[in-house]
Amino acid sequence: MLTKADEIKVYKRLVFLKLLYGGATLAEAADDIGVSEGTASNLIERWNTGGLGKLTPNFGGGRPPKLDEAEQERLIKRLREGQP
Repeated sequence: MLTKADEIKVYKRLVFLKLLYGGATLAEAADDIGVSEGTASNLIERWNTGGLGKLTPNFGGGRPPKLDEAEQERLIKRLREGQP
């Protein structure tokens, strides 16, 4: 799975699990991938409940923009013209 991981977050999470299965403590494995012990505990829980599917980031797309497309285009046009 490590060789097929295309996202850095997934790769780091898989390395974390490999370290744990290799005998590292939670603190050691968390430190090696640069996360807190709380985050590491959450990763273990996600792995135990859902496997790889739960380790993959699932972002909802973020907050919707306040300006619609037409307003965004007008803003870009004004900015290019040098208007504040």
